[in-house]
Amino acid sequence: MARPFALAGLALGAGCAAASQRLEVPPVTRVVSSPFVRAIQTAAAAARALGVSEVAIEPGMAEIM
Repeated sequence: MARPFALAGLALGAGCAAASQRLEVPPVTRVVSSPFVRAIQTAAAAARALGVSEVAIEPGMAEIM
């Protein structure tokens, strides 16, 4: 069972987006995540902050458990 998503994860996702904008990197057009729920939730927070409409799920990014 996955641990519940914490507000810290939401803040981390939004913080990544803020750092990207502060550093003036080229616009982010794609956000990719492992298939784990909490990773998807963090990636979704970053995507929202960056104005990216969708998070691509990449099964190959899964850690071996």
